[in-house]
Amino acid sequence: MNKNILFLNYQMPFSNTAHSICFTNLFYRFMDHFEEDKDNNKNIRIYLLGLNTQPSEMEELNANFEYFKRAYSDKIQYSLIKRKFRYLNNKLNIVFAFFEFIRSAWILRQYVKRNNIQTVFCYSDSAFFLILFCFSFKVKFIFDCKGDRLSELKYNRRSNIFIKLNAIYMNFLVRRTSKIFISSSKLKEIFKIHSNSTIFVINTNYYDDKFIKYSERTSNNDKTRFVYSGSTIKYQMIDETLLFFKYYHEKQNNSELLLLIRDNTELIKKRIKELELDPNSVILSFAPSLKELNEQLLNCDIAIMLREESPLNYYAFPTKFAEYLASGLPIILTKGVYDTWKIIFDQALGVIIDLNNPLRSEVTKVEDFIQNIDLKLKCRCADFSLQKLSWSNNISRIYHEIIEL
Repeated sequence: MNKNILFLNYQMPFSNTAHSICFTNLFYRFMDHFEEDKDNNKNIRIYLLGLNTQPSEMEELNANFEYFKRAYSDKIQYSLIKRKFRYLNNKLNIVFAFFEFIRSAWILRQYVKRNNIQTVFCYSDSAFFLILFCFSFKVKFIFDCKGDRLSELKYNRRSNIFIKLNAIYMNFLVRRTSKIFISSSKLKEIFKIHSNSTIFVINTNYYDDKFIKYSERTSNNDKTRFVYSGSTIKYQMIDETLLFFKYYHEKQNNSELLLLIRDNTELIKKRIKELELDPNSVILSFAPSLKELNEQLLNCDIAIMLREESPLNYYAFPTKFAEYLASGLPIILTKGVYDTWKIIFDQALGVIIDLNNPLRSEVTKVEDFIQNIDLKLKCRCADFSLQKLSWSNNISRIYHEIIEL
């Protein structure tokens, strides 16, 4: 098999953003599997192209980038192209962004032609949108889709014209795409109406089972500990989470809430004060690494993952869902994310609450559920996540989906 495969990203692949971390999770595991499969991939070459990278990302000390150079750079051919047009804080930035996009698309076309690329793996919408310039080549495209772009644009109140243009452009590209990795089973319904020939493959946000592991430890803490890991962004419903815990704590004062907040802790402190929530019942912390995240989660009893019931969430699949379960934590959640509530319902790994009902009545439902949490349930949570939602049990399938296209 003679094949050149290009991994394409429209930003620095090795930054600390969630976008880049998801990409490198897949890429590193793909490369590890590639190294183990030497007998079958002798004639396959791997390329990596990062476009629209900031000069500072190339010049500043970056532990992720340094790790890549040590572990993988001698096994592939890679290029990181610096952005030419500046970012601006005014309306002119739209023009500059368009110029950079056209420039990047042309660079991609030249790169594909020069290196005789047969397969392009496009990570996220931005990279996927660049492939228009390559349709004259005999190239097969894989689109790793992490959500519904149009729902996100609507949620962010973008103009109807902009949303319509995005829809037309994306639908045109989808019809010419060989395979789409979808993070949510429901995403297939969005794309299927535009293409009968495209292959759809579930490739959700798996968790890193090298670091997130379940341990049957005995905690000295006699309190029921809830955990919320995330940010203060509106659709993650931090206000509703705090209010829910307040009502629970009023009924069961031997409880506490661990908040692993990634952004605005001062806002959280303000909301705790406004809600008159017992400050001694809330623990504010942060987990800078997956190992430390695992240590924090193992000391908890149940996780909270509430989501707004909106299209933006409906088609998503948060990585933290898999991490919670993998740490042996049943989950309190809403029906906001289709795949996650269906798993909880089908596998009985948590409790689903309805925020349209009085919140105090839903607290009673959770009280009853918590009374029945035992070692058997925690083991079932961890085992399900390991078997279905871990990288180690999915990467072989994903690897072959890419190289055999």
